[in-house]
Amino acid sequence: MKYVITFTALIMIIPLIATAQPIIKKRSTAAEFSIIHQQIVDQLPIEEGGIQNIDRTASYALSQMTPGGAFKNIDYNNKRRANWPVTDHLKYLQALSLAYTLPASKYYRQTGLEAKIIASLKDWNDKNPICPNWFPNEIRGPQLMGQILLILKLHDIKVPADIQSGLIEKMQRGDMYKQTGANKLDVALHYIYEAVITRNEELMNKAAQQCYEPIEFTREEGLQYDYTFFQHGPQLQIAAYGMTFIRGEYRAAAFLNNTRWAIPAEKKEMLSRYFKQVYLNTTRGPYNDFNTTGREFSRIGSLKKGLSTIGYIIRDAALVSLEDSSFYELVKQKLQGSKAPSFKTPTMHRHFWIGDYTLYHCPAYLFSVRTNSVRTGRTEIINSENLLGRTNSDGATNIQRRGDEYYNIFPLWEWDKIPGVTCRDYVADTISKARIGGLGTTAFVGGLSDSLYGHSVYTQNFDDVRAQKAYFFVKDAVVCLGTGISSNSYEPITTTLNQCWLNSPVYVNGKKINGKKFDYNFNGSRSNWIWQDSIAYIFPRGGQVKGSQQREYGNWGRLNVMYTDKNKASGEVFKLWLEHGIKPMDGNYAYIIKPGIGLDMLDPVAVNDIQILANNDTLQAISQKKEHIYQAICYKAQQFRLGNYKLAVDQACLLMIRKNVNGKTLLSLADPTQQLESINITINHQKIHCQLPNGVNAGRTQEYVLNNINMNFENFLSTATAPIQDLGDGITRQILGHDASMMMVKVNFEKGAVGAMHQHVHTQSTYVLDGVFEFTVGNETKLVKKGDALIMPSNVMHGCKCLEAGSLLDVFTPRREDYLITD
Repeated sequence: MKYVITFTALIMIIPLIATAQPIIKKRSTAAEFSIIHQQIVDQLPIEEGGIQNIDRTASYALSQMTPGGAFKNIDYNNKRRANWPVTDHLKYLQALSLAYTLPASKYYRQTGLEAKIIASLKDWNDKNPICPNWFPNEIRGPQLMGQILLILKLHDIKVPADIQSGLIEKMQRGDMYKQTGANKLDVALHYIYEAVITRNEELMNKAAQQCYEPIEFTREEGLQYDYTFFQHGPQLQIAAYGMTFIRGEYRAAAFLNNTRWAIPAEKKEMLSRYFKQVYLNTTRGPYNDFNTTGREFSRIGSLKKGLSTIGYIIRDAALVSLEDSSFYELVKQKLQGSKAPSFKTPTMHRHFWIGDYTLYHCPAYLFSVRTNSVRTGRTEIINSENLLGRTNSDGATNIQRRGDEYYNIFPLWEWDKIPGVTCRDYVADTISKARIGGLGTTAFVGGLSDSLYGHSVYTQNFDDVRAQKAYFFVKDAVVCLGTGISSNSYEPITTTLNQCWLNSPVYVNGKKINGKKFDYNFNGSRSNWIWQDSIAYIFPRGGQVKGSQQREYGNWGRLNVMYTDKNKASGEVFKLWLEHGIKPMDGNYAYIIKPGIGLDMLDPVAVNDIQILANNDTLQAISQKKEHIYQAICYKAQQFRLGNYKLAVDQACLLMIRKNVNGKTLLSLADPTQQLESINITINHQKIHCQLPNGVNAGRTQEYVLNNINMNFENFLSTATAPIQDLGDGITRQILGHDASMMMVKVNFEKGAVGAMHQHVHTQSTYVLDGVFEFTVGNETKLVKKGDALIMPSNVMHGCKCLEAGSLLDVFTPRREDYLITD
């Protein structure tokens, strides 16, 4: 049976707003257990979609119940691993218990219903069904048993002692100490239920602690240091197990709110940041980015998580964080469709260096890239779900405007035409053989971001297809480059631009395409473009472009064993891809995607501002001159030009030069291998030693201010009249100028003077004006002299020794407030 949630009813029963933080009074343990007990039971009708849905489920359950308490529609010997139907017995009992105890239900205190509930509990206890999959036995079943017992206990309905003790024993199958991440939380949650049922303070202490334990950074399963979420190893699960994590933590926090077991403030802040800044940013209206859902996209309706799915999470989050109530009210409006996805959506670009995932979200669209590496896993296949998603994480791109562009399309997909992916074009879709997606095979995988723009790189070597794939995010467009495309296979190799619902006519170079299939051999003119559903695909360097616009047919059983070929699907699908031929050697591609543009607004000449500067096996680079953005992926040490910048790097790296709105020129750097300690860069003859983040921050973008590189420091300093401070031991300091964002300081050293090792939260750029110095930055020691420069990231230990008397110019971002303190 499907549980249909009454949407209108749910909206009515989710009040978001409370206006003042309640004062937690010191209460007895018994009183606090009573508060928690009431809060848990009060929440259940909301989670189940309101009284109409509860009554509907209860009615069906009663129609199927036998005199002994079993249900005729359940095969208690069923051994299916996914979506085990035997658990429906407990789901029916939960609905019957709620209906019997809620005054608004038509079954409230119905004669004979209490006896039927007890008989059905006994039947479950006696049958003791066991699923071959651990999850129903250790999480789903125990949670439902706990909820049923809590409902009955709150309303003084006596459950025979032998039945209750038997059910509690079955609830103890899960071990919260052995589990990790979202699974730990799920198990700990039903131990909270048990603690309330038995009024066991010691158990509550342990269960609450274990519930909140996953709200911490880890390199194992759970919340990562870049705020992605892993489960089943290093497997990206932001909207899958990460959603379970959000739901469970806010649920527990709401249950325990205003008691001694309330969520600690620092953990509440981390949870809020994950929900608000990560999970919700990976949604467009009520629809998830399919790149974040793990294997769940192979389930019917899984991409849509509207109010009927997460409304009660929003309610819990608002209860726990009253200061965010207005924010969650806006989220609620977007989920229910009363506000457009674009409404008050800020522009943001973020690369998650641990999760190998890149997200760009702005008012006009959401665009993401999913990759894998030797550090992260391919998309998992578990319990025979996601049977065809072998290449899901090989640079897949998700492009959403309304949000529903991929909703329930997956049975109709040609699975070697996943958007963004370069792969073999098999005659028929190939089923994945691995149970869980293993690690990727390449290390040069990562990204760079300055919070507004950036790029991602995926070095591919999978299924006899090799490629160097780049995704550059600039203003209003994404530039996708590929090079080094090679294969020895006999299947043609393709790169897919999109495979989504056909929501408009398709146009090529201003002319409507009428045929179901099309094939164009474009030259290298920027006037070659294809448009569909407010998205333009531009081919500045030509290519063999193919596509289709036609009705496709399929079934969900192709993707997921919980369905059969009777779960049919059909619809109009748009596909667009580039052909690279059979056994290509060093093939390439270049295309620009401009989402959110009307057909009448499309002017391919406008992308002339976007220049492809290089697309070869050593360098991929682009520029957007109007925005003063220059981006490069360097596959080895080399010298090259980006516009007026002449650069040299001594290591393979990612870099971007951009002028921000304040007129400051920023250099952003990242090491996709996450192995380097530093990079030496020369920009217009200015040498800069850049220390890179390490440990859990390895691979993270490091940003520097370049404005002062081309300044004539000697002229600037000769006019300075700031007082000189004597720091002792042969060192003096002169503050030359500062504002809230930056401070410039001249430091003079006598020969032999030592700047002690220290660290600070500021980014520091140091320029040698005169003399010779031995600098230690992190674990590296470097000799520098006049004209050299070093850059010290935040919180990195550094110090120096003066070998020949001289001066340094230190530029701090932001300014050093401690330097402004005077006695």
